[in-house]
Amino acid sequence: MAKLTKLTKKIFLEIYENNKGSVTNACEVIGICRNIYYKELKKDVEFQQTIKNIDEKFDEELIILSKAGLRVNLKRNKQSAIEYKGLAEEIIK
Repeated sequence: MAKLTKLTKKIFLEIYENNKGSVTNACEVIGICRNIYYKELKKDVEFQQTIKNIDEKFDEELIILSKAGLRVNLKRNKQSAIEYKGLAEEIIK
């Protein structure tokens, strides 16, 4: 397959989102190599924007989960969480 059709892109996006942004998994399922994906990504601005939106959604979810995990570990006085919090505070200054 040399090009992604509209239907193939739609299926790719569903798989990409369901697999938390895994290009490899989505490419394998629809039967294309990653090079074809990246070529289409460069050419199709709408496809590019949709991928970006999915990635941003995952980034937001990851930040929320990371903060929650850090809070739990800080409450448990986990040394690594305390060291991380201190490092993060230094970076923010």
